[in-house]
Amino acid sequence: MICSNANSITGFWNGSKHPTAIQPPWAIGDQTSFPLIRKLFEMGRPLGQQTNRKLLRDFRLYMLVGGMPQAVHEYIETINFRKVDAVKRDILALYESDFMKIDTSGRASMLFDVIPAQL
Repeated sequence: MICSNANSITGFWNGSKHPTAIQPPWAIGDQTSFPLIRKLFEMGRPLGQQTNRKLLRDFRLYMLVGGMPQAVHEYIETINFRKVDAVKRDILALYESDFMKIDTSGRASMLFDVIPAQL
């Protein structure tokens, strides 16, 4: 499944309208946090406890969803972590399938599988 509105999600680092795997937490429906953070940063002012707690909660949610555009889209549409997990597992299965097309020995797939243990 490809996210049909991937182009509508604003890129994190440059503010462009390009789909990217690096989605900020506020891409999950919050359109005001990033401009606020940018403005406060430019002014050299702190966020404040309440705003900081909200953004950290949003960041944890973002990490749980996984940051893949399709997973973010699924979360926005359903707010269902099981469906989000299914999307992520489908993406990983596609990666595994692609590795087998490139390297039939399975070595590339094994390397991919051990990446999480190395982080």
